[in-house]
Amino acid sequence: MNRVGHTLSGVAAGLWTLPVAPVEGVAGSVVWVAATTGFALAPDLDHPGSTAARMWGPVSRLPAKGIGSVFGHRGAAHQLLAVAVTVAFVWAATTGRVAALVTEVAARAGHDDPAGLGHDVGHWTHLAVVAATVGLALAAARVPWVMNLTLAWLAAWLVWRLNAPLGWLPWAAGLGVAAHLAGDAVTVQGLPGRGGQRVGPRLFRTGGPGETVVCIILAAAIAAYPYRDHLAAQLQGVIA
Repeated sequence: MNRVGHTLSGVAAGLWTLPVAPVEGVAGSVVWVAATTGFALAPDLDHPGSTAARMWGPVSRLPAKGIGSVFGHRGAAHQLLAVAVTVAFVWAATTGRVAALVTEVAARAGHDDPAGLGHDVGHWTHLAVVAATVGLALAAARVPWVMNLTLAWLAAWLVWRLNAPLGWLPWAAGLGVAAHLAGDAVTVQGLPGRGGQRVGPRLFRTGGPGETVVCIILAAAIAAYPYRDHLAAQLQGVIA
């Protein structure tokens, strides 16, 4: 799918999971949906021309080129395992597990200050994950890359200074990636499977009329969210 399709899928996934999302209040709901929307673009970091790769200009495009050259577009980053890897990595980065792991490895390697190295790596990994989350959400809104880069890292610094709870972020990240994979699975190219096979329903081409229909359905689902209680009551009446 293209940027619009993935963005709409991320918004729809975030909205319709709010009743079970581990967040509270309006602010929590906003950041949950923003994160799922941003991470719905994340797997395309394996393509230097994607919205995700362009979010910070050359700062993000360079690593995207590296990822693409190693794994190829719609390669490892588009496998179902990517959802679990995303959840695990974001969880490790936001809970201090990265710092603990680096400290242990550095100690075994004979580093003279393993705790200091672990702290530094963990700190910057934490900041980078939060900044990337904000950056992806801003990229979905087509914010210019210089402004995006500035706002994303400022937000990451504020989150760190305020010690804001991020226990919800791994789940939002995984949900966004899953929404992306679901969207790509219904396009002709599908997702990578075993032995070079492509898997998924593979119903239409990216950018074709079929994707337009899907985008309309996603937009309708987003618009219908405020009326979910009324729709549920109507549905229950029909079933009864």
